[in-house]
Amino acid sequence: MTEAERQENVKILFEHKLLKCDVASGVLEFLVKGKEANVSADIIIGADGVYSQVRLGIMRAVKSVPLSISDADASRMDFSQVYIDCTWCELEIPAADYPTEWGGYKMIPERLHIWPRGNFMLIALPNNVSGFYTTV
Repeated sequence: MTEAERQENVKILFEHKLLKCDVASGVLEFLVKGKEANVSADIIIGADGVYSQVRLGIMRAVKSVPLSISDADASRMDFSQVYIDCTWCELEIPAADYPTEWGGYKMIPERLHIWPRGNFMLIALPNNVSGFYTTV
């Protein structure tokens, strides 16, 4: 993302909930601070999670465009989705309130911290404010 945002023709936006993605027209409908906003794009990259509006938009677009006259009733996309029986959670380990041997981090920041427990694990990665982001 750092390299992408250096480009003049790339705009990265956060805190925009994608409501609808029209792949054919390149129009994206977002909810931004309680108001709807439309954005036009030449290229759409979807990273919008399990209930992906980008994937839904692609499925609608691909299904509606026939490969040829003889394929008019055929879909060009095969799709299945299976939900796993566990959940995912993010937690934060904040920076220390006191100086540490690791510059404010509570643990060594140059390590990948993993704590396995039964059928799940906690993973901690350092952030840029001397804390850690963790995933269960």
